[in-house]
Order: sequence, then structure tokens, then C-alpha cells
Amino acid sequence: MGAIWAMATKDLRLLARDRSGFFWVLGMPILMAVFFGAIFGNDGPRAAMTVATVDLDGSARSQAFLKDLGENQGLELKPATLDAARDLVRKGDRVAYLVVPKGLGKGSLFAPDASVELEIGIDPKRKAEAGVLSGLIQQAWFSQLQATMADPQMMAAETARSRAELEGASDMDPGQRRALLDLIGSLDSLSATGGPMPSGGGGMQGPTIRQSPVTDDRAQPASSFEVTFPQGILWGFIGICTAFSQSMVRERTMGTLQRLRIAPVSRGQLLAGKALACLLTIFSVSALLLSLGSAMGVRVGTHVPMLALAVLCAGLGFVGLMVFLSVLGKTEQSVAGAGWAVMLLFSMSGGGMVPLMAMPQWMLSVSAFSPVRWGITALEGAIWRGYSLSEMLVPCGILLGFGAVFYCAGVAILSRR
Repeated sequence: MGAIWAMATKDLRLLARDRSGFFWVLGMPILMAVFFGAIFGNDGPRAAMTVATVDLDGSARSQAFLKDLGENQGLELKPATLDAARDLVRKGDRVAYLVVPKGLGKGSLFAPDASVELEIGIDPKRKAEAGVLSGLIQQAWFSQLQATMADPQMMAAETARSRAELEGASDMDPGQRRALLDLIGSLDSLSATGGPMPSGGGGMQGPTIRQSPVTDDRAQPASSFEVTFPQGILWGFIGICTAFSQSMVRERTMGTLQRLRIAPVSRGQLLAGKALACLLTIFSVSALLLSLGSAMGVRVGTHVPMLALAVLCAGLGFVGLMVFLSVLGKTEQSVAGAGWAVMLLFSMSGGGMVPLMAMPQWMLSVSAFSPVRWGITALEGAIWRGYSLSEMLVPCGILLGFGAVFYCAGVAILSRR
């Protein structure tokens, strides 16, 4: 029994000394539990739906309506011009836009003019949220209606406005007009009692909401594959970088690193050679995946220069990360463990495992530090969001910055050994 106990304690000590192995035994389960708990839990504020608002009416009613809508914690309204709002949604910087048309303030709250429509545009990746936004718009509208009915003065003004519209509606059925005028008269009588009207909008009509495409057909994913293939390509980058990051320590364990150091090759040149091999592999895998995607309907041939720029910048960003990971450990196991741990963190926070829209607000802020997020943004921008060159500069510049920082950090660590 003593021998068995001694062997067991020996293995436990070895596990405790192996930092990468210990991370997968304890650190990773804790990380996964916290990550998915934060996403699916009800604690803390959720990420609000960012909506660009365009108030073409500029009336007191439209401003009060938007103010009421903006008080919903599920929405974050940001004023914009119409062109800017459409552009922000097309690029994915806003979930949706809302246009309040001219004439909204002149209509009646009880029966808004059907020709005056509220226009919304939604990010094609987040179509499911269009229904949520429409529901919140209707809620804000009836909240305005309820506030009007609770105020006798506002109620009197609103019924007077509605009566004038009905009397001027020459194309309305006389019987229907008479019935509505009687209803308004009853509301006037009830309001004249001086007390607040009963809450609720039963029988009242909300505004018409029309959903418009963000821009042209190109700014819509042709199929779900145009959304999933950018993520698949990024997972390919992750696998390649993790595999190449072990090559340096493999050179050390096989003794070839010592021979390379004797040769007239600097440490920087040694890392640059491995980086080039990693980058060429990234290009090859990207070409294969895009060819497969093209066969499945992904539009890869329309904006080839933009797509090439996205792959190049994302590839360089991950190559820099590979160089950094390759010098983190002294054994293949430790480098592999550290590599996958870092990559999984970037993938989880960058939308590679769970869509960004499902994340809480604090995790969305963290995602800005993930190259996975910016890689997906650049690839989507080139494939179906229709990014211009200037729009591509933001994600591409951030990816190149990631690559440069990680590469320099890797060279600095290696030079100290």
C-alpha cells in the first residue's frame, strides 16, 4: 500500500508542477463554467441593442416617442443621419436603424396615418432581433398613448386632432366615420370628468413598421455559409498557429535548435522563417476553404482584392501570435497547453464559439482585444458586407497591430534565453 501511495503522490506532484496540464485539469473547467454562466445567466446587464435613430419629423411627439423608446434598457439609441445609419448597420457597427418619417407628429396617436411608416433596417446577421425591435417600438408607442389618455389636457388636444382628421377624410366610409366620431365624443365626455383615463390601448392602432434592406443585395449574406465560413477560416488559423507554435520547442528537444544557433542565422531570422512557413500554410488553408465555400455559394470572386487583404492581415496577426506562443514554454506539452488556452480565450471572447449578440456588455468590451473578432469582421466585410478599402483599414489595421505586438514580444522573450 505504501508503494502505491508513493506512486500516486509522485504523479500528483508532477501534475501540480506541470502548469499547462494543471490548467486543463482545473483552470479550463472553471473558465468554461464562468464563461457560459456569464452568457446564459440573468445576472448583470445584457448588451443593449444599439440602434441608430433618424428623426426626420423633428416634432415634439417624435422626440417624446424616441425618448420613451430610449428608456428601455434593452436599447441604446444613437442619433444619426439616414445615410450614416444605413452604413453603420451595413458594417455591423449598429444592430439596426430606425427612421421616424415626416408627418408623424401631425397624425393621431389613436389611428396613425397608414401612409406614415416607421422604417427599420436590421443587420442581416441578426434578423431574429427585428421582431424584438418592432415589439419595443409598439410598446413605446402605446406608452405614449397611455400617457396621453392619463392627462386630460393632452387627451382633449388629441381627440380634437383626431376629430379634425376624421372630418377631413372624404374617402372614409360614412358609417365608419360616424362610429369613430361617436367614440371620440365618448372619450371627450369621459375626459371631462377630470379623472385619468383607464390605462391600456385596446382597440387602438399602432404605427406601421416597414423593414428595409440595409443597402443593396450584396450587403446580405447569400446563405448561412457566408456567415459560417469566415468563422471556419478563423478556426483554421487557430489550429495552424497552435501546431506551428510547438515547432520551436520541438527544435530544442531534438537538438536542431542548437545547430541552428551555431549557423550564421540570428534568432530573428529563425523566428521569421517559422513565421513565413506558418503564413504560407494559412494562405493554403484559406484558399482551400474559400474554394470549398465558393462551391457552396459563398461569393469569393466578386471582391478578390478585399478578400486577399483580409486573409493577409488576419494571417499576419495570427502569425505574430504564433511566434509569441512558441516561446512561452520549454516542452511541447506546455506550449500546446498554453497555445490552446490562449486561443480558446480569444475564440470565446471574439465570437468564435458564441455569437457576440448573446454576450453581456462587459464581455463585448473584452472582445475588442480578440484577433478572432477582427478576423471575422474583415472576412465578412470582404465577402458580403461590401466594405470599401477605407472601411477595411480598421479591422486590418488592428490585426496587423496584434501581429506586430505579439511578434516583438516573442522575439524579446527568445533573446533573453
